[in-house]
Amino acid sequence: THCILNEGPAVELIERRVAEIGIGSFNILSCRAYEVMKETAPNLVLLNYQQAGKLQQLLAKKYCPDVDPKRSNDGLKKTQVYLRLENHKNKKEQQIVKLSDWLQIKRNLLEWTLKLKSNATCQAKTKEMERRLSSCPDEAMQLVFPSTTISSQALQDIIFP
Repeated sequence: THCILNEGPAVELIERRVAEIGIGSFNILSCRAYEVMKETAPNLVLLNYQQAGKLQQLLAKKYCPDVDPKRSNDGLKKTQVYLRLENHKNKKEQQIVKLSDWLQIKRNLLEWTLKLKSNATCQAKTKEMERRLSSCPDEAMQLVFPSTTISSQALQDIIFP
């Protein structure tokens, strides 16, 4: 199955920050969030969202051994989404591209023109943390406060210089 969206309304959805578009790691991991972590020393696990299933299995094994943690995600039956581009020179001529390709090409331009990160703070810390997290083989690590990090002491040095 597939779906074709018009470029103008798609850009408007992005600008209005509908659903998942409205929040990201740069909104959540703000300078204030890092300050609170430093002050409260939480037991914190960081992982790539794609590893959430593994975390669910570990938690279920320990706390809910009678529950099957596997879940079904109908999103895996991917619908192909395309975008009908607006051609300002020739309105009759239409070009259709994959939405994923369009986003890859336009991502930085959209971020800048729509000011998607205008309220983001501590972006450099978050980018470095994400880079180091992705270099871990299991894309997961636990921060133990105040001075020990399992998997990467350097990560804590970045978050709490």
